[in-house]
Amino acid sequence: MTQQLDSDRSAADSSSSGFDRFFRITSRGSTVARELRGGLTTFVAMSYIVLLNPLILGSATDSTGARLDPAQLTTATALCAGITTVLMGVAGNAPLAMAAGLGVIPVVAFTIAPAMTWPQAFGLVVLAGAVIVLLAALVLRIFYDAGRCDSRFSYVTCIGVGSMFMVQTIINIGMCVGVLPVIGLTLPFFSYGGSSIVTLFGSLGIVAGFVLRQRPAWLRGSGDE
Repeated sequence: MTQQLDSDRSAADSSSSGFDRFFRITSRGSTVARELRGGLTTFVAMSYIVLLNPLILGSATDSTGARLDPAQLTTATALCAGITTVLMGVAGNAPLAMAAGLGVIPVVAFTIAPAMTWPQAFGLVVLAGAVIVLLAALVLRIFYDAGRCDSRFSYVTCIGVGSMFMVQTIINIGMCVGVLPVIGLTLPFFSYGGSSIVTLFGSLGIVAGFVLRQRPAWLRGSGDE
């Protein structure tokens, strides 16, 4: 009996240690119990979106007068939140929960949907998400290249260019969803404005010049050797 209890305890410890190693819980200064309590608290704090999202979207109509089914909206909201949260934990290995953003839902329901059909409205949301991902990847790449610069001047310049892209993107998104005042700041590479495009591409050219200086001569071209 004692041997069986010891074997069960060792099996539980090994599974717990494997779980701990995979998510690096101890290395982050946390424990499994603390993470479970934090996950439960996060679930309670964000579960309201499962009810609020269908209420908002289900009360709006598109340009054809069509309405979305609240039951389907509830299922889609919960399913998307569950899948993205699991991916964030398993693939990203980060203790973050993902769900639909409440700031965007009223914009889709009462601003975008009345001007088009529901498929067009949600397609526009997907395109907007793709644009944000591309801009975020660009900013992260600039910051990464800044860390590889061999001089303080090039490092500070790259950080400044990346910060400019990041601030413009954040402020423009805030203006679109109504949480920041409208000040006429463009969304990089997408808003209309010739001077903005010239400035942004010129800034990227400066960053590209600094990056090329860090590469081997055979990548810069035979004329640079």
